[in-house]
Amino acid sequence: MTDFDLKCPECNSFFKTDRFSFNCPDNCDSLSNTVYQGFNVVEEEGIWRYLPMLPVDKSNNYNKTPVFLENQRFNELVGGEVVIAFHGYHPEVGADLDTCTFKEIEAVCSLRYAMEQGSDLALASVGNTANAFLRYTHLEDITTYIFVPEKTHIDLFCVEKSDNAKLVVIEDASYSDAQEIANQFCSRPDVSYDGGGRNIARRDSLSTLAYQYYERYNNLPDHYFQPIGSGTGAIAFYTGSKRLNDVGVVNKIPKIHIAQNNPFTPVVDAWNQGTRKLPTYDYNPLDRTYAKVLTNKNPLYSTTGGLYDILKSTGGSATTATKREAEKAGEKFNEIFNIDLYPAAEVGVASLMKKKLDGKILLNITGAGRKKLKKDLNPTTPKPDYIINDKSGLEEIK
Repeated sequence: MTDFDLKCPECNSFFKTDRFSFNCPDNCDSLSNTVYQGFNVVEEEGIWRYLPMLPVDKSNNYNKTPVFLENQRFNELVGGEVVIAFHGYHPEVGADLDTCTFKEIEAVCSLRYAMEQGSDLALASVGNTANAFLRYTHLEDITTYIFVPEKTHIDLFCVEKSDNAKLVVIEDASYSDAQEIANQFCSRPDVSYDGGGRNIARRDSLSTLAYQYYERYNNLPDHYFQPIGSGTGAIAFYTGSKRLNDVGVVNKIPKIHIAQNNPFTPVVDAWNQGTRKLPTYDYNPLDRTYAKVLTNKNPLYSTTGGLYDILKSTGGSATTATKREAEKAGEKFNEIFNIDLYPAAEVGVASLMKKKLDGKILLNITGAGRKKLKKDLNPTTPKPDYIINDKSGLEEIK
C-alpha cells in the first residue's frame, strides 16, 4: 500500500486520512498535505509514472498528459520567456485531452481513490469538472453524482458519457447552491463528497505537473501563472515544487501568480487589500462573469496552507482581466497557435500580458481546442439523469 501521512500546516501534526476526511483531527482550519518518502518514479504512463507520490495503490487505464509548448511569437506577445503547460485538445501538437482541461487528470485520480476506499462520489461543478467525471467515471466500478446549476448545463459536453455517471441539474442555482446540495446528498452512507481541492487525490494528481516540468527541463520555472476558480491547480503546483525542493531535487520554489475575471475577483481583491478575508457577493456570479468556471465563491484562499499563504511565501501576485481583454488575448493566441481558448484560459493570457516577469514562466493553459474536438469527435451535451429544484428533490435520485 502507498505509504503516506497527512501533515497539518497550522499545528504541524501528522495523521492518517480516513476515507474522504482530509481535515486535521485537532480541527485546525488548514489545507493538509500528503507527505511521501522522497521523489520516485515507476514504469507507468501519464500521471501514474509518479504513483509513489499519489495517494492510491494502483493505476487505471488513463494515460494522458499535458504537453509543453514554446513559441517566440507568444513570448513577444506576453513579454517574457514562457513555457505553456497545454491542457487541451489539439492532436497536431500531441494534445489529446478530450475534455479539453486538466480536470480530467484530477478526476481519474479521485475516481481511483474512491474505488480503493469503496465509496461512490458526489460533487458540484459549473463545467469542466462535470465534463471530466461524466467522461471518465467508467474507469472505475463506482457511481458519481454530478450536481450542476441549470445555467451551466448547456456548456457541458462529452465525447462519450460514462453509464455510471449521473448528471443532476439544479434549477435556478448558483455554484455555491450546487456545492451545498451535493454535500447534503452525501448524508447517504454509501456516498462521499469528492471535496474539490481539499481532496488529496485531486491536488496530488495536479502536482505531477511540477514533476513533469522538472524531468523535461531539469529545474523548475521562476514563475507559475494560472487563472483560478478554487485555486486547486496553483496550490498543487506549489505543493509539487515544494516536495522537490524538500528532498533536494531542486533548490527553487517558483513564484505563484493567479488571475481572475472582472467583475468577480474575490481572491485578487482580498490579496491586493492584504487580507485573508474574502469579500462577499449578493449576486450570482454566473450572471455577470465571462469565464464561468472562475466563479467559485469559496476558493482555497483564507485557510492555512491556501492561496494567501502561498502567494505570500513565494512573493506572488494576483491580476484581473476584463471580458474584452480576455477575448482579444484569445484572438492573439489563436493567430499564433491556431487553437481556440476557453474564456478562463483567455483570462490567463490577458492577465499575463499585463505583467512584466523576469525569468522563466510556466503558464498553465487549461481549456482549449473545443472547436477542433467538435470537428474530430462530435461531442454532445449530455442529457440530465435528474432535474431538481432544491434539496427536496434529492429523494428522487437513485
